Amino acid sequence: MIDYLLRVPFLRILLPYVAGVVLASSFPGLPGGWIMMILPLLWASAVVLFREPGFRREIAGGITLTLFFLFLGYVSTLQRNKPPGPFPSGLHVATLLEKPVLKNRSYRAETLITLVFKNDSALKVKERILVYLAESEAVDTLCAGDRIVFSRDPEEIRNRGNPYEFDYKRYIGRKGIYRQVYLKPGSWWYAGADPVFRFRVSAEKTRDFLLGIYRTNGLSGDEFEILAALTLGYKKSMDSEIRQVFAATGAAHVLAVSGLHVGIVYMIFNFLFGFLRRRKSMRLLFLALSVVMLWGFAFITGLSPSVQRSALMFTVVLAGEHLRRPANIYNTLALSAFLLMAVNPNLLFDAGFQLSYAAVLGIVYFQPMLAALWDIRNRPGKYLWGLITVSLASQITTFPLSGFYFHQFPVYFWISNFIVIPAAFLFVFLGILILVTSPVHAAAGFLARVAAFLIKLVYAGLVGIEKLPGSLIEGFGFQASSAAVAFLILFFTALFIESKKVRFLFCALCGVVLLNLSGTLTRVWYNHRKEMILYNCEEPVIHLIYGSCNYIVASRKLLEEDFPEMVVKPVALHFRLQNPVLIPLESDYEDAVLIKHGRYLFFDGEVVGVDPDGKPWDITFPPAILVADAGAGNRTEYPPGSKVVSYAVLYQAGDLKVHSVKEQGAFRHRIRQHGDLKKRNSP
Repeated sequence: MIDYLLRVPFLRILLPYVAGVVLASSFPGLPGGWIMMILPLLWASAVVLFREPGFRREIAGGITLTLFFLFLGYVSTLQRNKPPGPFPSGLHVATLLEKPVLKNRSYRAETLITLVFKNDSALKVKERILVYLAESEAVDTLCAGDRIVFSRDPEEIRNRGNPYEFDYKRYIGRKGIYRQVYLKPGSWWYAGADPVFRFRVSAEKTRDFLLGIYRTNGLSGDEFEILAALTLGYKKSMDSEIRQVFAATGAAHVLAVSGLHVGIVYMIFNFLFGFLRRRKSMRLLFLALSVVMLWGFAFITGLSPSVQRSALMFTVVLAGEHLRRPANIYNTLALSAFLLMAVNPNLLFDAGFQLSYAAVLGIVYFQPMLAALWDIRNRPGKYLWGLITVSLASQITTFPLSGFYFHQFPVYFWISNFIVIPAAFLFVFLGILILVTSPVHAAAGFLARVAAFLIKLVYAGLVGIEKLPGSLIEGFGFQASSAAVAFLILFFTALFIESKKVRFLFCALCGVVLLNLSGTLTRVWYNHRKEMILYNCEEPVIHLIYGSCNYIVASRKLLEEDFPEMVVKPVALHFRLQNPVLIPLESDYEDAVLIKHGRYLFFDGEVVGVDPDGKPWDITFPPAILVADAGAGNRTEYPPGSKVVSYAVLYQAGDLKVHSVKEQGAFRHRIRQHGDLKKRNSP
């Protein structure tokens, strides 16, 4: 194993750098000066420990290198994640970095604020923020590179504070965005195009131009969205139903521009210009053109982590071929990961980055072993078996991450990949042909109609696979610890395969036992859980949990028309709950656990009062918890001037405690002893 690691030298750089990035993210408050003191002490201690005659310079050098890259990863991450200071008030001038996209009844665009005018002076700033624009005709005319002016100060991005919700603040902060602003019509003005050249704006304009070619040749609807995602990496306006179909069938990877797409583009390029590499004097030109083509495609498609990884790996391999130095694939993977994280350490926490590298590792390591299990001599059979083994290999190493991020597993992924992988090659080829033949409208229009027809067929096939019985396993809540144990199982399995030593197999089996035992104990623990949650939503949404049974109490309109699935689902997945019983506020309900009568909820001995409409409240039988609207101040003593939408009031021994869900996040109340608060607050 040590000899093998010596053949992957960049792994010895990557691992301490990754450790430094994780350390900085876990302990960001640790001063850099302390790190500067601790690392030399660790090095000195190591030197003392290895002062025996067997001590070698390589060990001291290795320790020094490890500590250096550990420190580099730590400092780079701290610098990258340093939040901006107070934002200056005034008249803000911002450049749109992308065309605004409709999101939940408003348009969203990432913008770069460059100037702030205040008191007849201009202050130069450089901060990216999110701008939300209310729907209007003026918004439709905006595009990347346009400047807008507004006076409203951006606000800090905040999470809602609901349990187990997606940490959007941290997610967007790792992209360097910490503030946002919402602008109504009339509160902003168009200020012309930004005269400063910006590479990202240029890439966005190029992509918008190419998307326009698709539209002018008759592509629209689902067909346009799928082809735009496959060829240009554009998914901002993709319908959620399309995403769900691809995810449920295990075909979502083709929608993310990655090695498959980069490889197809390179194959086409090599077919057209491969004659250059056959001439010694032209090889350098071929290399330069290849690199420009690869990275040009990467920039146009949005520079996602997967396409960055693919373009960089192709660049390294091509450079190695030019220098006649064949690259070790694992060394190439380690080098590409290190270079990408050296530019942006936060890529380590990007799901696309993790899935991309995990999939490639699985294909490189496990696919040859799986392919060798069945020696097929005929070409069609060998190709089909290759598709199956590639799909299986990538699923082996991405399963822990898929379980952690998406909590689902597509059972028929191997069938869908029979369809989507050949189709992806065909669609990328057709997409390029449509763009190339666009000056001849008849030819481009014909190709667009062919592409639309084929996309409909493929999509219909995926919909059919999704409807197969048991096509998707949902609801298993992989925690971070479970995903880590799953990766350890894979690691020890790989060690056993390489060394044939039984102790590694024993470690892998121990991991399997630990994973199952942890899941069993967690289910037992959650089956005894009793809790009430009042979510931070636009109107009251009460979630009552009794073991795996649960109830959601909200207005009838909310339950029927705009159910807050994104708020409730994380809790349901975490506690492994059954489908909830939906109870409208306007109706009564009764079973063995819950009684709802009028504005009262009797839940396992707790008394909850629900009063969203501001009606007078006669507290002759005071509830332990009162869910009320801040605007209704005629029932009891509420905080003067409160601006919260809804809050929970907890009565304890005659005292009034107020919890504002808008300011403090969701209200959670564990029920520990049956009827305890009911007895205390009953008259």
